[in-house]
Amino acid sequence: MTKYLKNHVSHRLLDTLDALGNPIQNDTKYLASRMSLRKSSESQLGLALPLDCIHVAKSIDTLAVKEHVQPDDIIKSVTISKLQGKPNFVFQLDQSSFIKSVLGKTVANQPYPSQLKRVLVEFSSPNIAKPIHVGHLRSTIIGNYIANIHEWFGYDVMRLNYLGDWGTQYGLVKVGMKILNPTEEELSQKPLSTLYQAYISANAAAEKNPQILEEARKIFCNLERGESDDISDWLLYKKYTVEELKKTYSRLNIVFDHYSWESDYKLDSIAYILDLLKTRGHLTTDKEGRSVASVDGKDVPVLKSDGTTLYLTRDIAAAVERKSKFNFDTMYYLADTSQHKHFRNLFSILKDLSFPWAENIKHVRFGRVRGMSTRRGEVIFLNDILDEAYHLMIKQQQASPNTKIDLLEDKNTADILGVSTVIVADLIHKRMKDYSFNWDSAKSVKGNTGLRLQYTHCRLKSLSEKFCLPQGLEVEPSMLPEPVAFDLIYQISRFEEVLDKSFEELEASRLTEYMFSLCDVINKAFMTLKVSNAGKVGEQRLLLFEEARFVLYRGMKLLGLTPLNRM
Repeated sequence: MTKYLKNHVSHRLLDTLDALGNPIQNDTKYLASRMSLRKSSESQLGLALPLDCIHVAKSIDTLAVKEHVQPDDIIKSVTISKLQGKPNFVFQLDQSSFIKSVLGKTVANQPYPSQLKRVLVEFSSPNIAKPIHVGHLRSTIIGNYIANIHEWFGYDVMRLNYLGDWGTQYGLVKVGMKILNPTEEELSQKPLSTLYQAYISANAAAEKNPQILEEARKIFCNLERGESDDISDWLLYKKYTVEELKKTYSRLNIVFDHYSWESDYKLDSIAYILDLLKTRGHLTTDKEGRSVASVDGKDVPVLKSDGTTLYLTRDIAAAVERKSKFNFDTMYYLADTSQHKHFRNLFSILKDLSFPWAENIKHVRFGRVRGMSTRRGEVIFLNDILDEAYHLMIKQQQASPNTKIDLLEDKNTADILGVSTVIVADLIHKRMKDYSFNWDSAKSVKGNTGLRLQYTHCRLKSLSEKFCLPQGLEVEPSMLPEPVAFDLIYQISRFEEVLDKSFEELEASRLTEYMFSLCDVINKAFMTLKVSNAGKVGEQRLLLFEEARFVLYRGMKLLGLTPLNRM
């Protein structure tokens, strides 16, 4: 693939500079990483390297470098051109060598070697006794993508789900269960629905009677202090919550490596954090009786006046414990932009406590999603969104004359298609942007949707099943002279660069947009490059389509989709 070409060009440049007596301070890997592939309207290809990326001991004679890089079987010529206002070396590539480098290796099956670094990704993180709300959609989908792409680049990734089971909300659930008084059968059959209804009932009752809220606070306070005689309900609610959540995550093809709870960091277990804050002079008491830490000149509460902990306190303890337990190199928190202040306080306090690894924990922010609703028009939970998508797929299939399978019979395929619409409808948008969800757009095969990706993959899979690719077939660039063939080869070659950029920015939309550009060219190629009865030329075209399918498959997997073979 292009890694080979970039490394070759980098070696040649280094050798040239050395021969000119101009030693360079960069290595091959760095230079290769700064190169980008450029295609002209005449299907000429070049690798562009900005001159300001070349750090040398003395001023560089660009014309001398240009003249001394001799053509070979990969480099046709060297020019100096301005790209985006900056001078670049542009190494024109031999088209035949380029095609062989792209089609001669299966790029989609070549993730990076192990980096020997561990990355912790905390995402989704719903609350006890509640189904996953649509507000957790982006954290779940984007977090899974960030975990996936880190695995591609060779990192040891741990997916962490940190569930909220602590605080007054637990007391409200407990009070609400007394109000509802459900049977054991009702609770076991619809656990999260029952527990959530209990929470709503307690909140409604608290609006009329302030003593309800006070009772809920007391229940939590006793639980945190270890003074509660009955923790069996709390443990049962946690059990039901995880069991139900796993069903939803299974539909999204997400498996967490580790579940942890806010309650893992009770008052008695985080006393050392408070002592450390006091010892370092970071903890004082405000006029309301709360223990506060100073962050950027402002007092930030870490302990309530009644002695119970806050979310921030538990996050401090959780970060310290995770470093000790998992020894991560980097940790990401997935949470929307409204949580930025919370994480700024968290990171600042950890740095004040002189934890050097605090520099390596990051808040990955994202915008909010608007407009998601059921047919009844009410705000709903993630499982309801997936159910809605599932039923829409069946309804749409029944109206289409081109479907290969009966979605009423194959419910798994219907669910995969529904999940694909929801995931892609999110990841097509830039991470930091709010967006409005639209069911009509999401379920379309024609637009940039999950259904279109699935449909294109199915077409490619059908082609590979109909025509058998000969084992060990060698690439013959001369048999692929059509402009659309070269356009498809070029799009395939971009996969690496797109992943590099997406990884650097933690931006899934980079890959999603690329996938649709790839689909555009694949579908144009279908119209022109016939495989049937085309002999050796047909075999080369089939090789090209197979490589496109490998890339499409890998890209879909990275986005969190399950590629289908027929639909």
